[in-house]
This record gives sequence, C-alpha cells and structure tokens, in this order.
Amino acid sequence: MSSIFSSITSALQYAWDKAIGSHLSIKYTGVAYMALTNPTGLTFSYFFTAFMETLKDPAKCSPVKLSKAQLKYFLLLATLSSQVYQPPEERKFPEEAGEIIYEDSQSKIDKAPFVVFNSNELNKIIVAIRGSYTFADFITDLKASAIEVDGIMMHSGVFFAANALFVRIEEFIVQKSRELNRPIVFTGHSLGSGVAAISAILMKKHYPEIDVTAACFAPVASISGEEWIDTTRYITSFCLGVDPVPFLSLHNVAQVSQTGMPEIINEIIQDAVSRDVTKPILNPSDLNFEENPFESQPPTLDQIKADIKIVTRRTTALYPPGTTYHLSMEGKTFKKAKLELINNNIEYFGSFRKGMDEKHHSMDLYHDCIEELYNNS
Repeated sequence: MSSIFSSITSALQYAWDKAIGSHLSIKYTGVAYMALTNPTGLTFSYFFTAFMETLKDPAKCSPVKLSKAQLKYFLLLATLSSQVYQPPEERKFPEEAGEIIYEDSQSKIDKAPFVVFNSNELNKIIVAIRGSYTFADFITDLKASAIEVDGIMMHSGVFFAANALFVRIEEFIVQKSRELNRPIVFTGHSLGSGVAAISAILMKKHYPEIDVTAACFAPVASISGEEWIDTTRYITSFCLGVDPVPFLSLHNVAQVSQTGMPEIINEIIQDAVSRDVTKPILNPSDLNFEENPFESQPPTLDQIKADIKIVTRRTTALYPPGTTYHLSMEGKTFKKAKLELINNNIEYFGSFRKGMDEKHHSMDLYHDCIEELYNNS
C-alpha cells in the first residue's frame, strides 16, 4: 500500500512540476508568498529557483595542480576556519597552528569573533575569523553595497567589520610580527573570509613592509574589479561547486530581468539600484554569532525597504578577492575531489549561474574537499 501511495505521490509531483509548478508566474507567486508569510524559509535556493531558467551555465575554468605542501597549508587554514565556528570547549585546533595568543569572542557584526595563533612550525601569525552569511544578511546588505576607502571601492558592511577587527589587533599583531619576524595570515569562511580579505588589504596599505596574505573560503563579493587584480598577488580564495555566496552582489541582482523575479523582491532591488551616493552607516545592526544563522529570524520586508530608503549607497560592482580556485566533488558513487583555476573573477562571478545551491556553502565541505585533494596528491 505504501508503495502505491508513494507512486501516486510521485506522479502528482511530476504532473505539478511539468504542468503547473514549472510555470514562472506560479514560482514568482510562491516566492512572494513565502517572503510575506514565512521569511525565515526564504533561502538562497528558493530565491534562485524563481529565475533559474534565465541563468547561464558556470564559466569554464582551467586545470591546475597545487603541490602537496600547498594543499597541506590550505588544509590547515581550512581547519582553523571550520573550528573557529565551534564553542571554545569543543574546538580542536591543529598543533601546527601553534598557541593562541589573542582571542576575541565579541558577537556583533562590527566585532566579528576571531582567534590569533603564533605558529612556530609555519613561522606565521595566523588570524582565523568566524563567519556567518544567510539570505537575510544578503537582502539586508542591499542597503550597504559599497564604500570608498583609500581610493578602493569595497563592501561597506564587510569593511566596518574588518576595520573594527583591524583597530583592535593592529598594534598587537604588528608588534608580534616585527618581534618574531613572521608574516601575518588572515583566514575565514563566508563573511569571515570577506573580513579576512579586507583586513589583509588594510594591513598592506598601512604596513607595506610586512608580508601579509589571506586565504578565503566561500569569499563574499567584497571588492571592486580594479582592486581584485591587485589582490591576486597575496590573497587566495576557494569556491566550492556553485556556492551562491561569492555571487551575491547588488550588481548581479540588478542584471536579472525585471520579469525574472517576483515583484516584491524586484521592488527592493530597483529601489537600491537607483541610489548613487556613498554614506557610512554609523551604527551597523548586531549579528548574533551564537545563533544558527539558518534559523535566525530575518528583518521584515517593510523594515528592509525602510532602511534602504534611509541609507544611500553607491551601487558599484563587487567581486570575490584574490586568485580563486574552484573546488568540486565528481562521481556518483565514489566522489573524487577536483581543483581548477578560475581565470577571471570578474567574468566568472559577474552574473548569477545555473545550479546555485546553498548546500555548497558549508565550511565542512570546503575542508573535506581540500583534505581529499591533499590525501590523493
């Protein structure tokens, strides 16, 4: 009986998908309805489903191979970027990372939690930054797209978080770097990767004599195209599958046809696109890093639209930083990790792509993929 019921259910689902559910107007209505009645359920995947038919396939990448030593190094940083999410009593940091010499557990968006390591084995000062990024964060960030700092256009929200971190540890890590003659490395995942990248940029600007690098996993679109070229010298980024976060920018949303999104979402976007004035946010909203970001309650659409109208921003195209590698797991039964080089971040991340899936955003998946590459190298 259960088998018959399952078959009937599958048949009805197939009929819905083919005859009714696939109709764009139904999809748009569904997204708008969910945005109003259950905003917590409005995820990246649900949002992209509304206009997936209009998207292009991901751009082609080039074959590339990193040495075993390079993969070991990035695996260590991936482990730190993963473990920094855990409560202090549950963290398992690798011995190679060295002793913790500074830790800040503040949980505001302008005070992102981070841990500083002094690694004798690597001869480096490592700053691992915790991240958090959800669909609600993305929609809210439409009101804070870009800001100019020292002639560089960057994501204003990420800049505020990076600047707060930079101000707190600048003197400490610079002193340690000079005292021990050690380079400084910033690393993080998602929003933490954006903070890591901007922190490295700020450090380069203020202390050009210090060797500074960054490793970013699932990097946020946080810098202009002009600055991206320069960051390829000292920032390395990784994007897994078609992780939507590196593609999330006001510039990309603005490219989607007005007929390609629900009216309720399009209204927010068109309002944001019409702005062209840069103005700092003096008091950014708090982000509770202790909560599960995929279960936290996002702001209402009325609140978002009200904020957008109050705070004006320049709508500059932003991209993920650094030399960027594409990670993937291929094979149906036995998965095999694959590594490719993304030739041009501006081209690759310059528009939304088919197949975007928020499940690709997990830091654990990034870690496991790099670990697989290392074990098979």
